[in-house]
Amino acid sequence: MNFRTTLLIAGACATPALTAQAQPAEDSSSVWTLQDENASVSAARLEDRFYVNGLRLGWASPTTAVPDFLGDLGHTLWGAGQQRVAFDLTQRIYTPALTNSTVPSPYDRPYAGVLLGNFSLLNDSEDTRSVLTLSLGLVGPGAGGEGVQNGFHDGIGQKHILGWGGQIQNTPAWKPTRFRH
Repeated sequence: MNFRTTLLIAGACATPALTAQAQPAEDSSSVWTLQDENASVSAARLEDRFYVNGLRLGWASPTTAVPDFLGDLGHTLWGAGQQRVAFDLTQRIYTPALTNSTVPSPYDRPYAGVLLGNFSLLNDSEDTRSVLTLSLGLVGPGAGGEGVQNGFHDGIGQKHILGWGGQIQNTPAWKPTRFRH
């Protein structure tokens, strides 16, 4: 076999592999996510302080169920790829280092419950995931941090955290985010 024939055969074999890598296959399945992070799930001493808990319930659409205008937006921003839309509800709880006083120290981190609804547009190429997210929510008592934390403590037999009366007051929260990795 001469060099030219070998090159043509090698090129013909490599071409399907190159096109197969250009874009991931469609996925007709949605993805549900339940995620919990808790400071008490640790080998260290059980103590609530700073970032205490995060709970997220999310859903991502199949790549075959993205509205055309969002798919077009994703292709405009990132080029070729498969898009998904995703929604999730996230709650986070933050406390100061010292949680045994009913009046929190003004020199410590404040108590804060955070409740966010997140909407995302995801674009997957063969080697990159790009995400555009808009988060809307609330920081403060309306986010339910005190009830979740002390309710959990009731369930596991731990004492209540006392300083929630001094938490950050209800404040709207929003954040647009765009990243690529």
